[in-house]
Amino acid sequence: MPDHNFKTNDCSYMIPRLFSFKKNDSPPTRQHTIVHASKWKILSKGVSICLEKEVGYEIIATCTSGKQLLTLLEHTKPDFVITELALDEMNGLEVLPLMKQLYPEL
Repeated sequence: MPDHNFKTNDCSYMIPRLFSFKKNDSPPTRQHTIVHASKWKILSKGVSICLEKEVGYEIIATCTSGKQLLTLLEHTKPDFVITELALDEMNGLEVLPLMKQLYPEL
């Protein structure tokens, strides 16, 4: 097994740098909201920990199924959705077209 030598507080390998700004940029003027859908609690926790360190982003809800995700979107209206494809009840491939149809602003 390769040794990646990840630092315990370094989440940069998990979350793309899309969720950050450059040092010379001003901080975001408002908090961006995120709904995270994953059937794996450990993954949800890791994503939450990493995003807590990023300025301007907040996970406002989590869920474990596609049906729960659609219900959450109806009530929360987040700026972003982070989802995996292998969700319970309705998988990510089934949910994504519905999300696009019902919530085109996402």
